[in-house]
Amino acid sequence: MKAYLYKGYTVLADQAPEGAEEIAFGKTAQADTILRLYEGGYDDPSAYIVNRPQFIEEPHFGIRGLMDDGQGLTEPYTPFRDALTEHRIIAVNTSWAGWEYRLHHPGVPARLPARVQIIGLGDVGHTCLMALKLLGGDLIGDIGIYDVQEAAMERWAFEMEQCVWPFSGEPMPRVHRLEKEDLFRHTDIVIFAATRGIAQPGEEVDDVRREQYLKNAPMVAEYASLARDRDYAGMFIMLSDPVERLAQVAWRQSNLNEAGVFDGQGLRPEQVEGYGLGVMHARAGSVMPAYIKHGRAYGRHGEGLILANDITAYDDRVSQDLSRRVATLNMELRRIGYKPFVGPAVSSGALSLLSRLRGERHYSAVFMDGVYYGAPLRTRNGLPALEYLHLDKQLCDRLIDGVAQLQAEIKADEGL
Repeated sequence: MKAYLYKGYTVLADQAPEGAEEIAFGKTAQADTILRLYEGGYDDPSAYIVNRPQFIEEPHFGIRGLMDDGQGLTEPYTPFRDALTEHRIIAVNTSWAGWEYRLHHPGVPARLPARVQIIGLGDVGHTCLMALKLLGGDLIGDIGIYDVQEAAMERWAFEMEQCVWPFSGEPMPRVHRLEKEDLFRHTDIVIFAATRGIAQPGEEVDDVRREQYLKNAPMVAEYASLARDRDYAGMFIMLSDPVERLAQVAWRQSNLNEAGVFDGQGLRPEQVEGYGLGVMHARAGSVMPAYIKHGRAYGRHGEGLILANDITAYDDRVSQDLSRRVATLNMELRRIGYKPFVGPAVSSGALSLLSRLRGERHYSAVFMDGVYYGAPLRTRNGLPALEYLHLDKQLCDRLIDGVAQLQAEIKADEGL
């Protein structure tokens, strides 16, 4: 790898971009951002924050990357120590057409207060709307709402107009109705909360997640294609279940042309995130209060959830028991006749998004090893920066197996 000066940036690359001028390691351009260019194919993210030394030399954004091996900077790269610590090194996948756009627009979204759109005003959608209206005044400027049912839009626009602080004048996001032609236009964040055919409490369904996937995937594909048509450049947040599978559908479908061929002209991997682990983290804390301090959640919302009881003192038996209990905890509410939607809408949805906009740690499913998989992360410069920890080997094995299971599930469903 060599260092180059390219359009005002320091570039680290194995092959120089056309027009680049080679410079000595340690010499940097005036621009704060340092780009690490690599060719990873479409199954790698197109851009992400490099916050571990080993990823300068060999970019990797997969589940094994969560397992910090403690590798330090080798001698040639020591001049970039400060940039690494300050999260100023961005890996950019040159396999994606238009990668140079990332020179000036490294992340999504880059502006505050953010403009938000919510698709679907059912139980999860309207509860997320209420939370963002009440809590997001410092981060969100306006929220556009859309539902195929006109009455739902009319109702929630009416209700939100009447939610104001009595005397303080503290800002709150403006809520307004959208027409379908307004979607993915003049916005920074789209939250997809629409769903079809959720099993009611008491209904017998052999595989709830599978049923949800089969019903919701075609609807997600329709809106993802719309995002492609609009050349949408903001965030696409998946809040509908199964979160991780539908995030994958949104990303992939948006990149299919009219002939059904993947062409990389739709949503980039880092534009799509799945918000499902926030509520699983909260439920784990309700079952085991000690978990909240040092525990972590990984994997998927529901089946496929992987909890660590304590990353400083991991106990595999306790963690596996906790994972099984929390993965099915929602059934306790369904048994008494209620659908559990407030926690997912607030903890996974609204609070995760607000944490992201503040640059705070939160849970999100992001693109790793070709699938969307959940983990703790922060957003730096509008791009994901995963939390890297010294993880217990048994936990590492669980994570590796979890990704493999998700990959196999997706492959089995290809062509549906």
